Amino acid sequence: MIPSVEANGLRQLLPRQSPSRGCQSRALASRLLQCSQQPPTAGPPGRSRRQSSANASYLWKRSYSSSLSEAYAPPLPSSHDVLGSLFSAVQTQNPKQILDEIGALRNKEHPDDVVRSIATLSTTAFSELVQSMDPKRIGEQVDAAHGLQMPSGLKQFSYVASVDDQNGIRKAYKSIFAIVRSLLDLRLQQGRNLTLSDYLVLLRCAAATSDVESVKKIWKEAMKRKTDENFAESKDGRAYTEFMKARFLTEPLYMQHDLARFRARPRDLFGYRKIFEDGKVTKPLESIRLSIFANQNSSYGRSPSQETHDIHRIISSPRPVKRIWEHMLKNGISLNTEMVSAYMIACGRASSFRRMIEPLWQIWRIRITNLDDHRAAEIIGGIDPQRLEPLLMPTPDMLDAVVQAFGASGHVLLAKKLLLFFSERFQVPINPETWSSLLEWTYIASSKPASTEWKAFGDANRAIEEGDVISVWDAMNAELNPETISMRNRDVYVKTLISAENLDAAWEEIRRGRAQYELACEEVETALFERMFPSPPPEAVGNYLRAKAKQHTAWYTMQLWCKLWLHKGSKSHRQADMFASVIVSDFVAEFKDFMPNPITYQTSGGTVRITDPSSFQRNRWTQNIVRSAPTMTRVRDFSQPKFTTVKINGEGQEGSEVKITSGVEGLAEDENMAKVFLTTPSGEQLYNKSTIVLRRWTKRFVRKRTEATFGQPEKKLFAPGDEPLEPSEEVGRRTERRELNKGNVIKSIIW
Repeated sequence: MIPSVEANGLRQLLPRQSPSRGCQSRALASRLLQCSQQPPTAGPPGRSRRQSSANASYLWKRSYSSSLSEAYAPPLPSSHDVLGSLFSAVQTQNPKQILDEIGALRNKEHPDDVVRSIATLSTTAFSELVQSMDPKRIGEQVDAAHGLQMPSGLKQFSYVASVDDQNGIRKAYKSIFAIVRSLLDLRLQQGRNLTLSDYLVLLRCAAATSDVESVKKIWKEAMKRKTDENFAESKDGRAYTEFMKARFLTEPLYMQHDLARFRARPRDLFGYRKIFEDGKVTKPLESIRLSIFANQNSSYGRSPSQETHDIHRIISSPRPVKRIWEHMLKNGISLNTEMVSAYMIACGRASSFRRMIEPLWQIWRIRITNLDDHRAAEIIGGIDPQRLEPLLMPTPDMLDAVVQAFGASGHVLLAKKLLLFFSERFQVPINPETWSSLLEWTYIASSKPASTEWKAFGDANRAIEEGDVISVWDAMNAELNPETISMRNRDVYVKTLISAENLDAAWEEIRRGRAQYELACEEVETALFERMFPSPPPEAVGNYLRAKAKQHTAWYTMQLWCKLWLHKGSKSHRQADMFASVIVSDFVAEFKDFMPNPITYQTSGGTVRITDPSSFQRNRWTQNIVRSAPTMTRVRDFSQPKFTTVKINGEGQEGSEVKITSGVEGLAEDENMAKVFLTTPSGEQLYNKSTIVLRRWTKRFVRKRTEATFGQPEKKLFAPGDEPLEPSEEVGRRTERRELNKGNVIKSIIW
C-alpha cells in the first residue's frame, strides 16, 4: 500500500483536470487561481509535438498569455467586503443604521457586486438580516409615534401627524416593507430559496401597513414555494397563526393603534354577507355612511389597496374566517391559545357572534345564560384548570383577545363580564392594556356614529350609554394604580363626563390631564438635554422624537377637552348669566395655553369669540378645494326598468308567467311574449340598481399647520446656517461640532 503522505504528494504531481468547454471566464479564472503559485509549464503535459507552422505557434502563445492574464486578474470582492458595514449594523441591532446601510447599497459603484453578494449569502445570514427588520422587533425604535394614536385632526396643528400618510398608515413601515420585499425578490431571482421565517417577516411587514391584499399574495406565494422543511414547520400552527393575525389585522401594530377604525359597522352586515328580514334598515344606515363621506376632507381610514373602500369593509366578511379555520382543522393543525385568540378577533371583525362564542363552550366549557338580554346575562361553567391542556390555558393576551373580539362587534357588556370571569376562574391577571382596550371599546360604542348606527339597526344589546363607560372606569381604577392611567384613558373618561354634562368632574380631570402634559414636557427637556451631549448615545435622537410626539398628542388632547367643555357647557347653561360671566372666565384663565384661537362659546346674547393675537400660531386658514375620498353606492338606473315577461295564448289571453328579467336584453324576440313593467302598490315604476363611484370636491377654508415635516426643526440644532442634518449623521459628527443653534433649541422645547 502507498502511505498517505506519499499519496498526497503524488496527487500534487498529477495534472489538474482541464475545465470543460463553455466554462465562463470568471469560473476559469477562479480555477486557474488555485494553481497560480506553480510555475507555468511551456506546454501541455503530454508528448511534445512540433508545431505545423509559425502561425499556430503565435496562436498558442496568444491563448496562453490571455489565460495567464485571467489567472492573475484581481479577485472578485467577497460578500464581506461589500456588506461588511451592513453586517456590523446587524450585529449592533441598530435599526436606523441597518436601514441607512441598506439605502447606501443603492449608491454603490458596482451594483452587480451587491446583487452577487446578497445572492451568495448563507441561508442563516440572510435570515438574520431579514429578521433584523421585523416590525415587531424594531417598531419602537423606527416609529417616533409608536403606541400612539394619531387623530385625523392632529394634522391641522402638529407636524407629528406627518409620520402617517393620507390613509393614516405609518410611513416608516411602508419603507421597511418595500426594503424587505426587494431583498426577498432579489434572492428569488438569483435562484435561492426562502425559509418560512423569511416569509413570515414579509407577512408582518405587509400587515404593519394594513395592506390585506399584499398579505394574501405573500401567503399564496409562500404556500406555493414551500419546501418539505417549511411544511414541517408550518404544521405546528405558527405560520397559520401569523397569517390569521396579518389577514384580519388583529394586532395593535397592524391596527395603527386605532380601535375605532376597525369596529364592525351595521352597514357591513347586509348584502351577500348576511340577510336580514327587515330590508328597510339599510336606508338610514346608508344615509349615515354617505353623510360621513360628504363631510370628510381626507382618505383617513381607507384601504391602501382599494381607495373606494374603508379598511373595516375589507376585513368584515365572515367567509374568509370560516374558510381558513376549517382548512386548519382539516389539515390537523394543533390548536393553542394564540391561534384561538386570533380566530376570535377575526370573528369579531366580521361580527359573527355565534362563531365567537363557540370556542368558549368547546374549549373552556363556558356558557352565557341569556343571549337575548346581555345586561341580565350571567357567565357560568368553566372547565377545571387541571383538566385543561397546557396549550389552551388562558393567558393575559387571551383575555385581551376576548375584549378585542367582543368589543369590535359591539358586545362590550359581555366583554366585561367574560373578562372578569376568566380572570377569577383561571387566576389570570388583567393587564393595564386590556383594561384600556375595554374602556375605549365601551366609549366607541356609546359615542357617535356607532350609537346612532346601532339604534337604527335596532339591537338593544349594543346600545351603550355613558354610565357603562363610567362603570368600566371605576372598575379599572379599583384594579390598577392611578399612576398607570394613561393620557389616552383619561381622554375617554373626560369626553364621557362632558357628554354626560358632568362639567365639574370633567374640570377636575382636565387638571389631572394638565399634570400629565407637564410631565411630558419634562421628558422632552430631558431627552433634548441628552441629545445635546458632546457624545450622545445612539438612541438619544429616537428618545427625543418619541417624547416630542407624546407631548404634541397630549397638547392636542387638552385643546380638544377645552373646546368640548366650552361648547357643551355654554349650550346647556346658555341662560345662566353666572356661568357665562364667572365660570367660563375662570376656565379660560386656567387653561389659556390650551384654548383654541379664537375661543368660542355661546351666551344668551349670542356667540362670543375671543382672539389672542399674541398666541403662537400653530396653523393658518387657507381656502382650498378639498377632495374627499371616493366611495361606492348603488342607485336606480332609469335606463333599466324592472319588468316581467308573460306568454300570450293565440286567443289573446294571458298565460302563465315565464320569468323576471333585469333589462331589455333578456327579452326574447317572440311575438307571443309580452313585457309587463313592475310597479309599487302606489303605481311608482321600479328600476334596477347599478353601482357608481361618488367623488366630492368642495371649496372651503381649512387649517394648515405651519411646520411641514416632523423632526425638521430638530435637524438644525447643530447644523450651521440652513443646512439640515439627518439623525444618523448627527450622531457621527457630534464630537466635531459643539456650537448650538439657540433659536431652534428653544423652539424644540416650547411648542
